[in-house]
Amino acid sequence: MGQTGTQLKEVREKNHIPEATALFTLQGNFDLKKLHGVYRMMMDIMVKTVGKALENKADRTEEEDDMLDMMLTGSERVKAENLSAVLEWYEGAKA
Repeated sequence: MGQTGTQLKEVREKNHIPEATALFTLQGNFDLKKLHGVYRMMMDIMVKTVGKALENKADRTEEEDDMLDMMLTGSERVKAENLSAVLEWYEGAKA
């Protein structure tokens, strides 16, 4: 649920991706109403626990505000501008 371009260090470390390898993270969509079965149950629990903790947190970051909004209202975060880093890298690789 992290914003586009975040958590690169964590993804790199967890997946053993070398620094020399280009890496991009993209944020997707979230709509609890569209989930079914165990996935909906798990995410419902997460929204209730993490969402409540975030709501009660006095000094939320901009990223935490965005995550809370996504959890509570459902949101589409797939946007063309989120591909700018990928496109810039691609253009540079072609040159």
